[in-house]
Amino acid sequence: MKTMVGDGNLAAAQVAYALSETAAVYPITPSTPMAENCDEWARAGKRNVFGQKMRLTEMQSEGGAALRRATRSLRPSPFGIFP
Repeated sequence: MKTMVGDGNLAAAQVAYALSETAAVYPITPSTPMAENCDEWARAGKRNVFGQKMRLTEMQSEGGAALRRATRSLRPSPFGIFP
């Protein structure tokens, strides 16, 4: 097993990237490193557990990010889960 040192934002980003198809991020928050990591991995072509690259949308406000999440969850995923 490979040992890796990181903080909570990195751990959360790894799980979120592995299990999500899309992400709406508002980068001016304490969780900004999570969005930066996911963006970096998507640009590098890293695939999630579904074999896809995560689609990121950078929002201009926290309200926009919340609205994007709410409307996305209304459409079922082809995998039977709500990303």
